[in-house]
Amino acid sequence: MHKIKKIIFNIGLPVFIIGGLLFYLNENKSTFVKAFDASWYQINSLIFLVLLTWVINNFQTLILLRSVGIKINFFENLTALVAMILGNYLPGRFGSLLRMQYFKKVHGLEYSKFGGIVGLRIVLLFVLTGVLGSIGLIGNGIANSDYNLPLLVCFLLMLIISVSIFLFPTPPKRQTDKRILKLWYNFLSGFEAIKTNKFIFRKLTLLVLLQFLVVSLRLYIVFDIIDVNISYWILLMMGPMTTLISFLNITPGNLGMREWAIGTISVISGINFQGGIFAGTIDRAVLMACTFLFGSFSLLYIVLKMKNLDPDRSHK
Repeated sequence: MHKIKKIIFNIGLPVFIIGGLLFYLNENKSTFVKAFDASWYQINSLIFLVLLTWVINNFQTLILLRSVGIKINFFENLTALVAMILGNYLPGRFGSLLRMQYFKKVHGLEYSKFGGIVGLRIVLLFVLTGVLGSIGLIGNGIANSDYNLPLLVCFLLMLIISVSIFLFPTPPKRQTDKRILKLWYNFLSGFEAIKTNKFIFRKLTLLVLLQFLVVSLRLYIVFDIIDVNISYWILLMMGPMTTLISFLNITPGNLGMREWAIGTISVISGINFQGGIFAGTIDRAVLMACTFLFGSFSLLYIVLKMKNLDPDRSHK
């Protein structure tokens, strides 16, 4: 029974999500073609903003890695990041696992400690999504006299829970022979190393806010392409939410999840569902084009470097 549930979740759910999106787009393809009116300026702007999103994301992980003593340059880290994005279009979060393996083999970074670094960034994303989402929802409610209280409660709970994680002290590390506890303490050490460094924390916060801004600009352009007006209050909500959803990866490359999410947030915000799905699909098309173009070289570089690494120089 457990195996059946696992198969349904790992195969059935992704097929349902992606298949549902393809079916919806096919059923509405004539409307989509009529609505699509993109200029080369808009397409080039989207490409630039996708690449800029990666650069900002790269700076975030670069700061976190250097804070725990990993010496890595900008381009190497960017290559590992883009390779991960492409690799995640394969089942089982292959890209994320490959990047963790790369840092373990090339830079000696334990998986658990790397998890702590990533974990802190995700918690920070939750904090800022809760703050900006609440502001955007309230602002949109004032502008349109229409408040969505259940969603506001979700944003506030997101904020309270994630802030609590930062405020509660990290349990002290203890000597142990148990592997699970060692992994847990490594995870906490990676988390704590950054949480207690206010300078790094401020820089990371600014970079995450900048990433939200760039994602919001992408969404503004794709909605403009299909001639749908979207308010800044909605973008204040939608930018952080779509960024956060990208971490779910229920489907390969998060295919379908982001598009359905943008459609749902659009409905909640007073925009028609169809417009949200179309906008998410356009952004996905540009994102995938950039991913497969630049990611192919990055993935090849990472795999070859790991394969050709001198065993005597690799970290055990």
